[in-house]
Amino acid sequence: MYKQALKYSLVCLVLASSLTKQADAQDMSVLAENTKIQLSSDHRDLMRSAAAACLMAPEDRASVLTTLKLGGWNVTDDAGAKVGDEEWIEIGHNDVWISLIGINDDFFCDVQGDISQAAALAEVKDLLAKAQWSDWTVTREDGECHSLVQESNIGIYITSSGNDPVCTPQPHSAIRISSQKN
Repeated sequence: MYKQALKYSLVCLVLASSLTKQADAQDMSVLAENTKIQLSSDHRDLMRSAAAACLMAPEDRASVLTTLKLGGWNVTDDAGAKVGDEEWIEIGHNDVWISLIGINDDFFCDVQGDISQAAALAEVKDLLAKAQWSDWTVTREDGECHSLVQESNIGIYITSSGNDPVCTPQPHSAIRISSQKN
């Protein structure tokens, strides 16, 4: 148990140190701590855990997978698929699903679960506040979904879950995290 915890801490430290160029003021240990899950976790906790893992390395799918594995998520080698230029990996736990989707060199993380969009937004804001990651601009225009965008070009979008997301209140939500390349 001690070796696993030490290994987890070291990997999180390496991941956190690689992100210091993005935002020196943020507390990556808070994100690392939030990636750990309990098997009895509810959807809010699970979605927070997955969002934290995705935020630790928003441009690096392999690092997100490593963080999820070390955090307790069941990631198997056959979880992925590729169709044309699109490649995705799906990981699920207690009906919360994480899709890591890559198209060519672009990558985004999609976390879906049974909490409202308002609850998902509250979890994301709370996570960012605890991590002292304050340089986010929150917007919502008429008919648009909530967006949180950072100067380092990371975007977080709160929508309904499913293939055709909407911004009207729904009982299921998605937190989509992507790195916006210029």
